[in-house]
Amino acid sequence: MIDLLRRKWWLLLVRGILAILFGLAILALDPFFPVPLIREIPFALLALLFGLFALACGVLTALASIHSFADVNWAVLVDGIAISVAGAMVLLLPDLTLAAVVYMIACAAFLAGISEIAIAATLRQQVQHEWLLMTAGVGSAIFGIYIGLAAEQNLILVLRATCVYALVSGAAITAFSIRLRTLPAREHHIATA
Repeated sequence: MIDLLRRKWWLLLVRGILAILFGLAILALDPFFPVPLIREIPFALLALLFGLFALACGVLTALASIHSFADVNWAVLVDGIAISVAGAMVLLLPDLTLAAVVYMIACAAFLAGISEIAIAATLRQQVQHEWLLMTAGVGSAIFGIYIGLAAEQNLILVLRATCVYALVSGAAITAFSIRLRTLPAREHHIATA
């Protein structure tokens, strides 16, 4: 698995950068969320951005999971498929309410978190700093549960939590991908306690 991820480190880097950009987009739209007459415009824009972001990130992650037809990392592939399906549904079903979009974000984040935790656990003995991916995974799973439970109560608070999640998760995945890039081609550091 480490060889596969090391070779595809740049796909994970792009995913991390896209997550950071999504978080920054929420931050830029935040002042408009409470305004009653125009808040539907930033909400619609945010749904579109999430759909595009999730589809792109999911496809990039799925591509990172495949080295050849016989060599596929299933945890990474499931992560990519879950995220891309959520993005495609948001883009293809324009009648979704913002609450439905938030639930899709929650499901995608939870599934991504579980697969990121599984990947980090697998890499624990092969690479140092696997905690970066573990942090992203635990954060994703907790975030998915949180916004799934809180979506009906305060959408603006949920969107702000989504902003923080996207920034932190994006930064962790970006840092992990850079760490993968610095690994020597055939030598892997054994994690130290």
